[in-house]
Amino acid sequence: EQIRTSAATIDATGNIDIDAVTVRSGQQPDDLYHKLHRLSEEKQLELLRKNLNLSSYDITGYHCKELGTVIPSIEEEVQIKGHNYATVTGKRMFLLPAILSRDGAKLDKEENRQSEIRFDFAFRDIDTVRITLPAGYKPESVMAPVSLSCKFGNYNAAITIEGNTLTLIRKVERNSGVFPPADFPELVNFYSTVYKGDRGRVVLVKE
Repeated sequence: EQIRTSAATIDATGNIDIDAVTVRSGQQPDDLYHKLHRLSEEKQLELLRKNLNLSSYDITGYHCKELGTVIPSIEEEVQIKGHNYATVTGKRMFLLPAILSRDGAKLDKEENRQSEIRFDFAFRDIDTVRITLPAGYKPESVMAPVSLSCKFGNYNAAITIEGNTLTLIRKVERNSGVFPPADFPELVNFYSTVYKGDRGRVVLVKE
């Protein structure tokens, strides 16, 4: 299981300050245990950068530690300054609220898949993102909630805006198991839904 809570602030030019805390438990911390005990902090940051969906940024703080919990867990905290994260055009600002959790996996349709589909382990990711918006902006367009439940898992993403605070709640669960080749189109749809939902956009307009 991975649970991430991100607090961010965007200024009027589109720059963003992010403070994200991620707790991983069960099978998910395996890579982090390796990072903690075998890699220097410089190498840890190098791996972190490879997984960030930010085009221009500086990492201003980083800390990773094991938690004293019954189920092995690791907490990773990172502070980031993102440059021009939101696009500002005239009086409008275009924003992707899923700052650190945009899944990049897409599957191509196969006309005649012959092999079975196998997932050896299940996982669940829960993201809560709270973004403080710049003063003087109001929402013009917000992505509709996305919800999908199928044999491969579940995906839910919804955005709310109250005052100058935008909140995104995102949950994705993938089931383990062996599935027949005939189920592949359903898997393609599942991954496509996650991919599109993670790129749901918010348009703000200056009052």
